[in-house]
Amino acid sequence: KTVVTGTRIMESLYDRFNTRRWLVVAPKAVAEDTWWREFAKWDHLSMVKPRLIEFEELGMRRTKNPRALGGLRFEDRRETKAAMIGGSEPVHVCSYETFPHLVKATGKNFPYDALVLDESTFIKNTESLRYRAAKHVVRKLGVVRETIELTGLAIPRGYEDLMAQFIVLDGGERLGGTKFEFRQLWQEPDVVGRSGQVFSWKMRPDRIEPIRDKIAELAASFEHKTGIAVYESLQQVRLPPAARKAYDDMEDKLLAEIEGQQILSPNAAVKKSKLLQIANGHIFDNGGRSRVVHDAKLRALVEAVDAATGPVMVAYAFQPDRDLLVKALGKRAA
Repeated sequence: KTVVTGTRIMESLYDRFNTRRWLVVAPKAVAEDTWWREFAKWDHLSMVKPRLIEFEELGMRRTKNPRALGGLRFEDRRETKAAMIGGSEPVHVCSYETFPHLVKATGKNFPYDALVLDESTFIKNTESLRYRAAKHVVRKLGVVRETIELTGLAIPRGYEDLMAQFIVLDGGERLGGTKFEFRQLWQEPDVVGRSGQVFSWKMRPDRIEPIRDKIAELAASFEHKTGIAVYESLQQVRLPPAARKAYDDMEDKLLAEIEGQQILSPNAAVKKSKLLQIANGHIFDNGGRSRVVHDAKLRALVEAVDAATGPVMVAYAFQPDRDLLVKALGKRAA
C-alpha cells in the first residue's frame, strides 16, 4: 500500500500537476522509518526524499501545563508558521502525535493540498485531536484537494469504527455524520435493559449489503474467505541516541552508564538480560532498582493499541515493564 500510494503521489505531482505538496500522517515508528525507506527503495520514487516534521521543527516543547494542547506548547508560533509555509519539499511526513500541533501552527495557511492518513484507524475516535485536525483541514478549510486513507486492518469490531474515517472523506454523506445518525441508518438495539436503555447496538441484517455498497464507492478492499487469520507484523523502534549508546556499550564492553551510574554485566547471560531491559525502556542498576532509560518502545506500543480494533494481549519480560505499561495505558490495561 505504501508504494502504490507513493506512485499516486508522484503521478499527481509530476504528471498531472494537480497537487503541489503532500503531507503523510502516520504512527510515529512508521513516520520515522517506513516512508523515507520506501521512497528510497523504488527507482520511480527515489527522486523525492520525504522530510520528517517533528516537534522541534514546530518550535514546541513539552510542558506539564494541563491546559496545553497534548502536553505541548509553542515557543514561537509565528516562526513555526513561516518555516512550514516556506519549505520546498513536495512530501512531508509527521506522526499522529505531531499532526494536531502542525495544524494549529499553520492556522488558515495550511501549506498542504493533499493528505495521506496512514493507518487511518487512528482517527476512528471522533473525540480525538487527530480526528478533529484531519476533519478541520479537509472539510472546514477546504484546502486539501486529495485525501487518501490507508489501513491494513480488517473491518473493525463494527462498521461504526469506519464512520469517522468516512466523515473526513465525504463529510458524513454515506455513513452518517454522528453516532446517532449512523445508528438510525444502519443499526438496531442489541442489548436492552429493563428500563429500555440500549447498552449495545448491532448491524441490521438488511443493511449489511447497502453499507458495503456505500463503502465501495470510496474504498478499495478485499475479504479473506479462506486461509489463516493470524498475521505477523514486525515494527522496528528507533532508540533515542542516549539509549542507543547505552545499549551498544553494554553489548561491546559489558558496561553502560545510566544517569551517571555505571552498570556492569559480569557475564554473557546477564548481558543478554540487560540488553533486553534497555531495549524495553528500563534497566536494573547495581542495587536492583529499575531506572527508566527511554519510552520509545512504550509509545510505539500505545500507538499499536490505539489502532487495534479488538482486545490486545501484551507479553512483558520484567515487572517494571508491566508497571510502565499499566501507567501508559491507564484504564485500558487489565
